[in-house]
Amino acid sequence: MVNITSGAISRAAAGFILMPATVVKVKFESSLYQFKGIFPAVSEIFATRGIRGFFEGAVPTAIRDAPYAALYFAIYENCKRAQRDLYSKYNMNVHISAITAISGVIGGVTASYITQPFDMIKTRMQTQPSLYTRFLQSLLKIYRDEGIFGFFHGISLRVLRKGVQASISFTLYEWVVRKQTGN
Repeated sequence: MVNITSGAISRAAAGFILMPATVVKVKFESSLYQFKGIFPAVSEIFATRGIRGFFEGAVPTAIRDAPYAALYFAIYENCKRAQRDLYSKYNMNVHISAITAISGVIGGVTASYITQPFDMIKTRMQTQPSLYTRFLQSLLKIYRDEGIFGFFHGISLRVLRKGVQASISFTLYEWVVRKQTGN
């Protein structure tokens, strides 16, 4: 439970602190904007939206990040435990790195699917702030205009990225811990 709570709080805090960089990145990558560089993007955002422009999508980001981290850690730990129990029950010798990698993928993919609607709302608020102005308004607009599937555009790339990222992160983390502790 400590890992889940710590992960949720730290992820939400990091998301808020990094929000200005995220807004610039999302707008810079979007085909809706034609910025020639990062500094012109920063200048344009500040000139048109002020400081608030750098925090567009902060609410859905926090609503996405805190549950994502909590789910990610909880699913990872439970999956790791379930695999160990299963493999020991059948006297199977499976390397801990394989257990960690599989658990990481399952945790990252599952948490990504569950939090995808909030990621979509965040992205819309950041790329089209004149159309998507507030969290609830954005949620309702996406649902009315596109239905439930509107929240899942781009899910395959996010799931692939988050699954691989989680697998690599947890596998390397566990490997470093084992090396440092001698286990």
